[in-house]
Amino acid sequence: MVTPSENSEPLRLHAAYTLAEMGQPGVSLLGEILLSESEEFAYRNAGYGLSAAGGLAVPLVLKYLKASNISDDAMATLLFVVGELGMKAWGAVPSIIGLLACARNVYVRRIASEALGPTLLGCCLGGEDSEKAEYLEKGIQVLCQAIDSDEDEQVSCCIVGQ
Repeated sequence: MVTPSENSEPLRLHAAYTLAEMGQPGVSLLGEILLSESEEFAYRNAGYGLSAAGGLAVPLVLKYLKASNISDDAMATLLFVVGELGMKAWGAVPSIIGLLACARNVYVRRIASEALGPTLLGCCLGGEDSEKAEYLEKGIQVLCQAIDSDEDEQVSCCIVGQ
């Protein structure tokens, strides 16, 4: 995006938001940045841009959540985006559940727990869809299991708000 320097954060954010305003081409570029960069500022800014893109980012985010070759930092950023998109990203619930239950990285599990609540809301408000009802039930079960089995209290503190 933009090279790091002391004063370039506003410029990097502006670039991310500008890409989001470009529509699908910008969203695709933000996704490429997220997957290819190794700098924290690049993940963070790509995430802000994807969040700003709203519903346009959902298909890309859902696709990348299923990718196996993604770094923990990029995955955590995607989960942050899902949480920001909230109900629009209800289709991410199965991926979030899987990450919350199985991710080795505690930070990824923590961000997954934070993202699950807003996306489960999409299942609650989604009407009488049996798929959404199943996601809601499974999501609540996994959150309860995460609280019970969280050895380092990094996940449960997010869920119960301590």
